[in-house]
Amino acid sequence: MIGRTGMRPRRMLALLAVAGLWPMTAAAVTPQDFELETAQDLVDVCSVTPEDPLAEQAVNYCYGFVTGAMHYHRAVAAGPDYRPIVCPPEPPTNREVVDFFLEWAQDPANSQYLSEPPVETLLFAGSQEFPCE
Repeated sequence: MIGRTGMRPRRMLALLAVAGLWPMTAAAVTPQDFELETAQDLVDVCSVTPEDPLAEQAVNYCYGFVTGAMHYHRAVAAGPDYRPIVCPPEPPTNREVVDFFLEWAQDPANSQYLSEPPVETLLFAGSQEFPCE
């Protein structure tokens, strides 16, 4: 949170780290991006630059979305009538998921999926890298 003393160092580091993952030509985040209609919206929110007026909100929203998707997948996969979609050798951190997804989204071969719903696309991307046998 930005206050009289400035941005907390941990949050600033997170903003700088996420910004370094995406080309500096990333478009500014818009309030509509936060509706996350498409995977491209998730990419936009998660690849925000520190200079963006909505940078802090976007980083927090990105990590919150990824956390929710991960928890949802684990909870549903633990049920008796559901098979997991993504099977990494170890549970990834939120940061690892965001890093992976942004890298995956940059591949031109995956651009066709960026108009799909973000949760489906995030899980699809993960299933390509860590398929369940």
